[in-house]
Amino acid sequence: MAGLLVSAACTVGVGASSIVWITLALQAISGLFYPCIQIGIQTLILRNTEGAFIGRVSGAISPIFMGMMVIGMLSGGVLKDTFSLSLVYAVSGCLMIAGALLLLPLIAIRHRKAVGKGEKHEPT
Repeated sequence: MAGLLVSAACTVGVGASSIVWITLALQAISGLFYPCIQIGIQTLILRNTEGAFIGRVSGAISPIFMGMMVIGMLSGGVLKDTFSLSLVYAVSGCLMIAGALLLLPLIAIRHRKAVGKGEKHEPT
């Protein structure tokens, strides 16, 4: 979730920035957090998939990611021609925030399980 939120903030910042060094810094920070997103996805797969199906789930998700990346690049080009580039970056950041918000129920479930066991749980 943290990776998505940082990437969303950097994406919106890149779209709003007109200063090259700020844009480069935001791109670098965003790039450092993309592995957090990938690790989070793999962790969710490992926690929520039976051992016998982990390879199948990972094998199915990889082509979906690649295909959606192509569709995203295609739609990004069309949207850029229709709207301003800043708006496209802002919408992209908002979609990442929406994705992060979809993780809140998982975090709430994890917190409830930790409290039920009497553990102290720090939100991540």
